[in-house]
Amino acid sequence: MGPTLTIASQKRAYTLSDRGTFLATKNLDSKILVQGGQPLQNPYHVIVVKHSGTNVGCAQAFSRWITGAPTQRVIAGFGKRQYGQALFHPDAGAQ
Repeated sequence: MGPTLTIASQKRAYTLSDRGTFLATKNLDSKILVQGGQPLQNPYHVIVVKHSGTNVGCAQAFSRWITGAPTQRVIAGFGKRQYGQALFHPDAGAQ
């Protein structure tokens, strides 16, 4: 995604990007034109899949860890110190 943003900036073109990559990509001569709203959400989800050979116990432990309140707080604060805003928005339990 970073190279896409760089080329779009060089060509003064439009592209879609996530905020984290936009903030982390250096030397862009670009600005955000549209942001927010349900159509632009980019959620990540964790799904435990039970399949032959899968370590379901580990998958369930990871699912509990990533959706737990302490990890969700880390996600909510990730990037704030370096970029002035969070790069991700936790939504475990959000419906």
